[in-house]
Amino acid sequence: MGAGVILRLPGHSPRIIPDSIYRTVRTFAPADTHYLVTPAIPYISLPIIAFGAHNFSDQSPFSERKLEEIFAAFRSSRPLPPVVVKDGKLINGFHRYYCAAAVGYREVPVAVLAKMS
Repeated sequence: MGAGVILRLPGHSPRIIPDSIYRTVRTFAPADTHYLVTPAIPYISLPIIAFGAHNFSDQSPFSERKLEEIFAAFRSSRPLPPVVVKDGKLINGFHRYYCAAAVGYREVPVAVLAKMS
């Protein structure tokens, strides 16, 4: 992988977004605190660093296709689903989470799953 933007978020391993993809949003300026959310999906908005590391392998690479789709949604104000958090851990939406952090959103929309007993 060539050069890229390195994201360093507390509690998470550093991740790299390739320059070839990041350049499409380099000048993007978020108009709100978080990205637009798919209607009818309940969520709360939490600071980007409010929850712990994801459960995906730190060795798993980003899907460049997913990164491109998410950045395109940000640029066109197309709604996306919230990320999913359970027991304080990100369990779904890891591409959306890192993309939101990369472009400067201060918060991320989160669907919180109830703790199962």
